[in-house]
Amino acid sequence: MGTQAATTPASPPSADTALIQRVVEQVGKRVVGQEYMVERLLISLLTGGHVLLEGVPGLAKTLTVRTLAETISTTFQRIQFTPDLLPADVLGTMVYDQSNGQFNVKKGPIFANIILADEINRAPAKVQAALLEAMQEKQVTIGGTTYKLDGLGLAILKILDLLQHLRLGQVAIPIVPLEAPQVLLTVDRQL
Repeated sequence: MGTQAATTPASPPSADTALIQRVVEQVGKRVVGQEYMVERLLISLLTGGHVLLEGVPGLAKTLTVRTLAETISTTFQRIQFTPDLLPADVLGTMVYDQSNGQFNVKKGPIFANIILADEINRAPAKVQAALLEAMQEKQVTIGGTTYKLDGLGLAILKILDLLQHLRLGQVAIPIVPLEAPQVLLTVDRQL
């Protein structure tokens, strides 16, 4: 008498798992070989964390983040950090309207659901501090009025490979202590 082992059919993935798989597949249609990065970005997005993304140029980091935002149909802003950037360039400012003689609020890119702070290590410390404060407090103050950042779901702070900068003889501006990002994601190469 032969005994047959009872096999249980594999249960189909849950709706949440299937949704995540579809997002990874959709992003993978445009960005090849970066599944690990996409999965970690999704984990950070779903857990309310932020990411410090490090790597050499040319590994599709910006394209991946932009594609992820498009795939999940949310707002995205990329901020190129430079030594002359001001906190108001990131957070927003008051703008004078000549037609009615009043100041109006012009909200900055920090109000997007996903932001990519590109080369944050190049920005002055006061700009880095303003961004990190907004990420931690989920609010900004413009012209004496506090605005909630209800939409900010994921901030990705992108820095260039610091060792590469030093090898090229470029001076890397020190980055303020990073307390807000919960994930350090180093992108070494494209597979």
